[in-house]
Amino acid sequence: MGLMKTVGLMKTEELIDTLARDLAGSTTHPAPPLSLRLLGATVLASLPSLFIIVFVLARSPHLAHGLTATIDYTVASALALAMVAFGMTMTLSRPEATAPRAWLLLPAVILAAGIGMELVQAPQDTWATRFWGNSPLACFVCVLLLSLPILVGVLVALRHGAPTRPRTMGAMAGLLAGGVAAALYTLHCPEGSLLFIAAWHVPAILLVSLLGAAIATRLLAW
Repeated sequence: MGLMKTVGLMKTEELIDTLARDLAGSTTHPAPPLSLRLLGATVLASLPSLFIIVFVLARSPHLAHGLTATIDYTVASALALAMVAFGMTMTLSRPEATAPRAWLLLPAVILAAGIGMELVQAPQDTWATRFWGNSPLACFVCVLLLSLPILVGVLVALRHGAPTRPRTMGAMAGLLAGGVAAALYTLHCPEGSLLFIAAWHVPAILLVSLLGAAIATRLLAW
């Protein structure tokens, strides 16, 4: 009986030692914070889309004339959307957290300001042409497809969080992916009107957001 107690005590001490070593190892090499994981995943997942834009799609003809108002406002609004979505995603990664959605008005205001300036300067009889452009469906599909690898990378990174509202968090992940893809797509987009951007790029981004919400409901739920 005494021998069994001794053996049991030795096994218990070995278990404690093993747990202590594991704990020491985890504290020596702590996991990076979620913000860095999300940033790294966003950058890495953007590389395939950037490769396709640079090496497969044609260069935007508007870049030959330097930065234009359309490019400036498109990039500014898209990056503003991505940054706001990034911040809201980080907030929602914590249990019971809420994020002020009013910040989403910022990219909308930037884009609306650019559209207002364009409408003031452009003759009214050109508005319909600017709205439809020459490649509406192609640009819609490109922004949508180029956002998908970024969305996947973002959602994988967000699995390390603890959201209680995964649907909303997934929607923000979609806006983040769409914003980054839309900013990168200015390297190719052959259209030169913000009316076109609002009519065809924005719906593609919103569709990616809906897709992110649908996937996150299953992927991020806990």
